[in-house]
Amino acid sequence: MYEKKTTIYALAEPGKPEQIRYIGQTTQKYGGQRRYSQHTYCARKNVKNYALAAWLLSLIKEGKKPNVQDLMVVETGGVKIEQQLIKKFSEIFDLLNVNANPTRTRKKRK
Repeated sequence: MYEKKTTIYALAEPGKPEQIRYIGQTTQKYGGQRRYSQHTYCARKNVKNYALAAWLLSLIKEGKKPNVQDLMVVETGGVKIEQQLIKKFSEIFDLLNVNANPTRTRKKRK
């Protein structure tokens, strides 16, 4: 069975690519850059991950955007690898991923 390639990406503080705030994965063309656009749209519409949305909106208000980094492209196991990286990086960084920090919440769709 054919599985699309998965890009694992990170969103980091502007000008500080080493300060990762979010880890994600996508099978879409253009990798993390495309997902960043979707995250920004969701932030403006006030849906999904509240902590990520608040961070992105604060950057937008300051006229900044996060550093978008494609970390790796894998042919299989993208979700599992993403989860492993979230676990690993959450020990080092204050990630905004909901599953990295149990106190973070998702916004419910209206």
